[in-house]
Amino acid sequence: MFCIVCKPRPAHSCSSTSTMMRAGIRSLRGLRGARQLHTPLAHGQQASATKRLLAAAGLATGAAACYATAQSTATCESAAAAKTRFDADGFGSPSFKGDVVIVTGGTTGIGAACCAHLAKAGGVVYNIDFKAPAADVPGVTHLQCDVSDVAQVKRAVGAVIKAHGRIDTLVSNAGVWHGGDFERTSERDFDKVVGVNLKGTFFGIQAAVPAMLENGGSIVIIGSDQSLVGKPEQHLYGCTKGAIAQLSKSLAAHYAPKGVRVNCVCPGTIDTPLMHGAVQDFVKQKGANAQELYTWLETAQPLPRLGRPEEVAALVACVAKIPFCVGSMISVDGGYTAQ
Repeated sequence: MFCIVCKPRPAHSCSSTSTMMRAGIRSLRGLRGARQLHTPLAHGQQASATKRLLAAAGLATGAAACYATAQSTATCESAAAAKTRFDADGFGSPSFKGDVVIVTGGTTGIGAACCAHLAKAGGVVYNIDFKAPAADVPGVTHLQCDVSDVAQVKRAVGAVIKAHGRIDTLVSNAGVWHGGDFERTSERDFDKVVGVNLKGTFFGIQAAVPAMLENGGSIVIIGSDQSLVGKPEQHLYGCTKGAIAQLSKSLAAHYAPKGVRVNCVCPGTIDTPLMHGAVQDFVKQKGANAQELYTWLETAQPLPRLGRPEEVAALVACVAKIPFCVGSMISVDGGYTAQ
């Protein structure tokens, strides 16, 4: 878990820095055409590039102060972050004993946490993912599948239905990230991101729904804070997450009378390989400083830390089992979309 490291400073306290950065998020959301950020920079200019990025959103002073303080203190968490550390072992979960569960994209990150959580709660869990997990997880079976290929999705879901005759819960999680200049986004990038994030979600649900109609079932779609708000330079990823949010509402209205509930869980910035890959992509594209970016990400929400995949998984389990929860867009983002 990443944390904000701060100690008292004459000019900037930890809380005032976080407040300044949160206030600047609104400016960052509306940022347009900051052309200086599109120019590749030499290695020695990385830190100043990041400061210009934050300055464009009115964040540079607070970010620099918090980053400098983080450099000088090794392991001190902010009080707020320390008080809200998530204890997965101590968190109760609804029972999934005997339930047949499919999780798409369950090999790493949020998907892996969902697989582990639901299997621990008694579910018979299937991880549908192109990549196999590094290690076997008790109660979880991996089925190799590229979710952007409809034929593969039908075969994988069909295998589960053939084995059990039903699907009780589907967690549609598989997704890829893309960021960068809208004007330079290629058709290949578009097809890849839309293929996994939207097409994979759409046809994965289509394959699973018939097996839920007789006995009822629950579908939880993993959206994003970008299902609710826009972010600069994340146009392609954001449009797919907005689309699946609308899909979840439409499906919820259609299938609730038939006993199948559909909801959308919207994570914020979560400590996953996807998030770290996004940071590295941004560093490569913009010449920014990774450490300063991590500091900024940790303080971009009122609760100044990154989320944990296990926190998202715990919410997914609850949403999947609450009978009156239908068509909801539920955030787990440290307050990011409340700003």
